[in-house]
Amino acid sequence: MEHRAFLFDTEKYHAEIEQMILDAGSRGDAAALEQYIDAHLRQLKSPYTADPLADGWRDELESGDVQELADFVLTLCYDPEADLGLGEDWETLCGAMEELDLSGGTEYYFIGEEIRAGNFVLDPSGMGMGIIEPDNIELIYDELDGAAPDLEANDDELLSELYRSLMEIYETARVHSKGLLMTF
Repeated sequence: MEHRAFLFDTEKYHAEIEQMILDAGSRGDAAALEQYIDAHLRQLKSPYTADPLADGWRDELESGDVQELADFVLTLCYDPEADLGLGEDWETLCGAMEELDLSGGTEYYFIGEEIRAGNFVLDPSGMGMGIIEPDNIELIYDELDGAAPDLEANDDELLSELYRSLMEIYETARVHSKGLLMTF
């Protein structure tokens, strides 16, 4: 599984699309999402190619279900071309971080908090997706920074490089005052 992370405009998400996505998911009805995409075509991109959407956007659909359409709608809040993620090596780092004294569950630092309403969980890839709010970015960065010497004591160059990359993800979000969307 490849870890992907994107700067995410959580303010826009909460204000403009969150409730629509959760309602569509809870009802299992993708019609509102499809209508939203048609009405906001020029503001959205393909989550597959990162190309701006055009009139033939439906040709890209694989299933056309709520999960897939929500994936298209989410691009209102992030740039699918700007992946900051750790790639396939994230699991190596996640395992090593389990030994650190961190306040959150280790996987939270890689996936964030899932988006859910009742039994519906937004997860277009089927492998996990979540967001981290901007208010938590600073706290997480400081916690990771404080735990860095413990991880670096292992003298494992790959782990140290991955840990620095994880901290860079949070630093980038902090500098831009954005949240993060993370997925696999």
